[in-house]
Amino acid sequence: MEYYIYLLQIFGGGNPKIHEVIRACGNARNAYERISGGDMSLIPSNRQVSARRATLERSKAIINYCRENNIGIVTIDDKDYPDNLKNIFDPPAVLFISGNIGCLDNKLAIAVVGPREPSVNAVRMAENICYNLARCDIVLVSGFAKGIDRIAHHNSIRYGKPTVAVLACGITVDYPHGSFGLRKEITDNGGAIISELLPDTPCNPDYFKFRNRIISGLSQGTAVVGAYNKSGSLLTANHAFEQDRELFFTVPEDTLDRRYSRVVRYLRDGAHPVFDFYDIVNEFYPAYHDVIDDTYLDKEQLTSFVIHNAKAEETPARVESLPTDETAQISPSTVMAKDDIPLKKVKASDAPRFKITSVTDKEKEIDYFRVTPESVLKKRRKVNKPKSEIRPVAETENIAAQPLKSAETESTVYTRKTAAEQSSDTAANSENITAVAEILGIIANNDGITLDGIMAVSDLSFGELSEILADLEISGTISCGAGGIYRAEKEK
Repeated sequence: MEYYIYLLQIFGGGNPKIHEVIRACGNARNAYERISGGDMSLIPSNRQVSARRATLERSKAIINYCRENNIGIVTIDDKDYPDNLKNIFDPPAVLFISGNIGCLDNKLAIAVVGPREPSVNAVRMAENICYNLARCDIVLVSGFAKGIDRIAHHNSIRYGKPTVAVLACGITVDYPHGSFGLRKEITDNGGAIISELLPDTPCNPDYFKFRNRIISGLSQGTAVVGAYNKSGSLLTANHAFEQDRELFFTVPEDTLDRRYSRVVRYLRDGAHPVFDFYDIVNEFYPAYHDVIDDTYLDKEQLTSFVIHNAKAEETPARVESLPTDETAQISPSTVMAKDDIPLKKVKASDAPRFKITSVTDKEKEIDYFRVTPESVLKKRRKVNKPKSEIRPVAETENIAAQPLKSAETESTVYTRKTAAEQSSDTAANSENITAVAEILGIIANNDGITLDGIMAVSDLSFGELSEILADLEISGTISCGAGGIYRAEKEK
């Protein structure tokens, strides 16, 4: 475990290079011995400073801190590591967990994502989808942000069901501010808070991009609610597509509005349209009917709800002995096999098909329309606060003197960057400009290319490439269509 955390100190979360190094060395321990011995041949130039700072003593300090604060640590080699997540590109090497990650075992998990400032209609759709999926004992996975994410978590809590929140910061960092109360409600209901970042890692815009692959990776399907072209939830949709997971989109309010053109493209290219929660349940009911609680469902709305026993499936339906003239008048639809189990009629009043829960009590505390994390971060950047980072632990005896940041205290030790580190940052910015030009050239020379296609001809890591692509999309320089196809935008 300490060797995985040592590598995490070097590469950070969302970087597939960590898996390349482990494969090249055979295992994480061999990688530690090779790197700590001074061999930097496997370490990219922009990570060598971090490699020299990383220590096994700090890894052990992190493990001790997590043990004392009831934070679980699961590595990719552990049996408790979620199976769904192992099968994606660049699975997290380490997961820090508060709560019970076992809530995903033998369950159907659906990721629900959407904008942080949803429209009124998107809120209504999210309430319908999340409330009813939670009642069906489906585990909702989301990103703990404001807006659609919070609707997913709150509806699971409302019905006393587990939900999983994936953070874009360390597990001890209070982001969004004042969120530890909601975290406790999630864990008290049997859910889990997870992060692939070191426990005291502060929030950073890049981490939102990387955590999206975890949200879709934990789930059998991803539902995108109320998204528009520049919504970050489309990045999660791309990950779901690449991970071969079912993808659902709520239908835009105005399909002719160009703000929703990318969503329309997803729907045309095979994403499932969602008009209410039954569209999601019906897709999974045949394979997961044994783990879906259908007590509250209108069986007539389930397109696959047909019960046969084994004998009825083997034996063709037969009609009881009736006079010939009466038998001839029987419609095929009225013929029932002898051993078929008749379906129980459900009263319309018992069917929650269009049940939209009102925003009362606890829901009044949820501000779906407050500033987004991105806007908060922009304001912080305007203040020009100096960047800071955690002081590495050089020796074992200094561990106690440098505690990690916890939920109750602000005891983390920070240091300002030295002149040498600032010079290193300047060099990294120059390399980034070169990398952006390289990616633009690759996309411009191809009439549509996927992320995998770009990675095949570029030396950039998955994390660096994802960051550049996301920034280029936001600036309008490139566009990403259904299926994760990137194209250069033509100048108008």
